[in-house]
Amino acid sequence: MRAKYRQSQALTKIVYQDRDYSLCCSRALARSVLAVLIVLAPLAISPANGFELFGKRFFEPKVGATTLVENPQTYVAEIRFDGEPDRRFKKAIEGASTLVRQQSRPPSGTTGLLSRARGDLKRILAALYGQGHYGGTIGIDVDGRPLARLSAADRFGEAVPVIITVSPGPAFQFGTVQIENRPDFDQPETERIKTPEELGLVGGAPARSNVILAAESRLIEGWRQLGHPKAEIAGRDIVADHSSRSLDVTITVHPGPLSALGAVTVSGTERMNPAFVARHSGLEPGKRYDPDDIEDARDRFHRLEVFRSVTFAEADAVSDGFLPVDIIVRERKPRVFGAGVAYSTIDGVRVEAYWTHRNLFGQAERLRIEGSIGGLVSTQNDTPDYRLGATFTTPGVLTPDSDVRLAVVAFREETDNVVEETVKAGAAFSHRFSRTETGSVGVAIEQSEITDAFGVENYTILSLPVTLERDTRDNPTDPKKGYRAGITVEPFTDLASGTVAIGGTAHGSAYHSIDANGRVVIAGRVLAGSVFGADLMDIPSSRRFFAGGGGSVRGYGHETIGVAGPSGTTVGGRSVLEASAELRAQVTDTIGIVPFVDAGEVSASSGFAGLGDLRVGAGVGIRYHTALGPIRADVAVPLNPGPDDPDWALYVGIGQAF
Repeated sequence: MRAKYRQSQALTKIVYQDRDYSLCCSRALARSVLAVLIVLAPLAISPANGFELFGKRFFEPKVGATTLVENPQTYVAEIRFDGEPDRRFKKAIEGASTLVRQQSRPPSGTTGLLSRARGDLKRILAALYGQGHYGGTIGIDVDGRPLARLSAADRFGEAVPVIITVSPGPAFQFGTVQIENRPDFDQPETERIKTPEELGLVGGAPARSNVILAAESRLIEGWRQLGHPKAEIAGRDIVADHSSRSLDVTITVHPGPLSALGAVTVSGTERMNPAFVARHSGLEPGKRYDPDDIEDARDRFHRLEVFRSVTFAEADAVSDGFLPVDIIVRERKPRVFGAGVAYSTIDGVRVEAYWTHRNLFGQAERLRIEGSIGGLVSTQNDTPDYRLGATFTTPGVLTPDSDVRLAVVAFREETDNVVEETVKAGAAFSHRFSRTETGSVGVAIEQSEITDAFGVENYTILSLPVTLERDTRDNPTDPKKGYRAGITVEPFTDLASGTVAIGGTAHGSAYHSIDANGRVVIAGRVLAGSVFGADLMDIPSSRRFFAGGGGSVRGYGHETIGVAGPSGTTVGGRSVLEASAELRAQVTDTIGIVPFVDAGEVSASSGFAGLGDLRVGAGVGIRYHTALGPIRADVAVPLNPGPDDPDWALYVGIGQAF
């Protein structure tokens, strides 16, 4: 179990077309990481100019992003409101105006400027309707002359003034609201869908046009959830009464026929078996049409990592009560490889590489071979660490949501307190119960030689790990809402000594956005684990608990929090408790600041008895948000350090800390 709490090396994977190129950043002392940060710092304060990796360019401005404009007509645009608008109204109007948003990109001559201005009349009018104002007026003057009096023959000087005058008029409210052929929103299939009333389509509410459009979308979705795939809005009757400043709305929905799923066909396959694709979709011809089934199928195909794109083309009409669906796919290239080099003043040089075949036999079977050598040119280890492994995954076993994974790995790993050499083989069956719930059960056999404070021991361990997890996070690399919780139970026995024990861990993390845009997020994490049934000395070091490091209690060394063994050396324990809290504040579109506090302790006893040596670390981090996820740099200090703990520590990685 220790491997679950070891600080993992940060791995940045950059995907270019159909090859994966990887850069690794290992744990390093401050001067090594600071050198990297100094190089990256300009990215946080200026637009990225791109960089080259293995002969390829990344984050480069798109070709054509800066286009030469013939006879550019510069101008200065200003919106003037009749009265003092509130912030929401002002932002909506300014966002609708191309003249305002793109004034730093001059149009081509008078014709381009006038075209942009005339388009603004329609866009701003739509924005007024969107804010519930149906009696407003809009005027645009260019160089002091009304837009209606200007033509392409007119000429302007540089920085010509453009004045947009907006008189919003009175705010309207919904009056009478009628919906014909309304779906039943109280059914299990539709109870997740917001009703028109919940969206604001109710008498007396602000009469915003976007509320009407959103309500129509929900009405159609409600009928689709009830098995009517061709539901549509048959009529929309809107009457504005300027005397009462009310908007009467009548919406007529045509549900279309009740339908079952028809034939499921597959198009576009090259290497993939089309029969497997149809079967793996999980779509069952003859079953009542359900759009959620199609979304589940889309999610399954995404997890296969075989397809570049997947489109579900529904037939134009329901025929004899059935709706055929054609699955149109575009495949990715099957082979992927990656390589990386990392350097640390403590750990030395680490080189790693992997090769993956994503579609070995035509049914998305995945073979991944990976290896690494670490500790080269190290000041700490005389013998390099290594890791060589292979994993074979077969999807769609028994059900489309079940996988079987076979793995074998051999590795040597040396830390300050433990040297482990292990050969391990195992198999696991995993099942996805829903979009958020997964589980797995496996069996593994491993042969290890472990050297720690208790001496040199050889183990032959047979284990049966079982896991369950629920994950509702909106984004795995940068969650702003939702939670993740899981439990692992692992009975194991050492066949060499006859030791029998059972280990277990439970973890949970939650995320809550304070503001509507997710710019300020409170995040928390807890973890608990324990091993029962054996004395501490009889439990292999690989099954004991350690804490400390970037993925645990920041501010302390990697795996330096544990139970003191002979000569004061940390040997790990039988129980662990950890907790973390972060306040993730995004101060600009790309930069975030994250103050945090971590705490953890390890006990020699099972069931958390004897806990009491709590270690606490605190610090602040910076996040640079990219398309790959946030780049993380955290500085932490131990609040109650031991004699061998550092004064401070720096951690760098991709993605949030948890």
